[in-house]
Amino acid sequence: MRYKILHTMNDENLEEALKLDDSAFCKVDLTSFDKCKEWLEINDEIYTILLYKNKLIGYINFIGLTEGCYKKFRKGKYKDYLLKKEDIVPFHKGENYGLFMSVVIKKEFRDTEAVKILTDAFKKKIKRYKRKGILFNQCIVDCVSVDGVKYSMNNFQSKFVCNSLNGKMFDIDVYAKQRKKLKLSYELIDKENVKTAGIIQYKVFGNDHWCGYSDYLDEVKNREKSVFPQDYIVYFNKIPVGVVGLYKMDKRNRNEIWLNWFCVLPEYRCQGKGIHLLN
Repeated sequence: MRYKILHTMNDENLEEALKLDDSAFCKVDLTSFDKCKEWLEINDEIYTILLYKNKLIGYINFIGLTEGCYKKFRKGKYKDYLLKKEDIVPFHKGENYGLFMSVVIKKEFRDTEAVKILTDAFKKKIKRYKRKGILFNQCIVDCVSVDGVKYSMNNFQSKFVCNSLNGKMFDIDVYAKQRKKLKLSYELIDKENVKTAGIIQYKVFGNDHWCGYSDYLDEVKNREKSVFPQDYIVYFNKIPVGVVGLYKMDKRNRNEIWLNWFCVLPEYRCQGKGIHLLN
């Protein structure tokens, strides 16, 4: 078998994991060998490791936190690379406070079955804990890249993802099944629906950004003369939830296209819709 999963980290694999970190993260997100060893002294179950031909190619680090440390993360007052021994606890029966700290996989394996194998192994691990009465209903996930955001949303149905560097911390449900693809529909803005588009725009941006109904009216008139702008109302279950579009700022630059008014109504945010629109 080419792939192998481990749940305990030895020194050799830890060194390889840190090399992998160095290739994937910014310097500020990196931690030291000694720091990781400190964490493992308190809880040696924090890693889910993926080997390929007995070489480490990826891992997930999911760590147990004290209640006080968890609350500091939630308020954006702590960073994962600052974790000390006293912030970490072994997994125990009852409610645990968890931090999904990192998921890393070698670049050449990111679009392969390796990602699913590692993710499934972690999910099975969480289910095993649950059967033993070790529960993780209060967890946060720390993402420092767009790929991390997509991964957490696709695999763990994150209501929110977070980034400890900018102080934003949100919830994640580690038991959720893989998130179903959002069924969003897009309707080109025209004379019939332009009022709806203007209302969405105003609710998000207000008067300060000189936005509104008249902008879209002008664009509808100009569309007959040019391919751009192309503006859309975005619907979720037939409910208008946002707007998105493309336009050209300078006709002389044929290779440049701008993202036009782009927004999701506040009550529909943090569910993956914005990322769906941008993609």
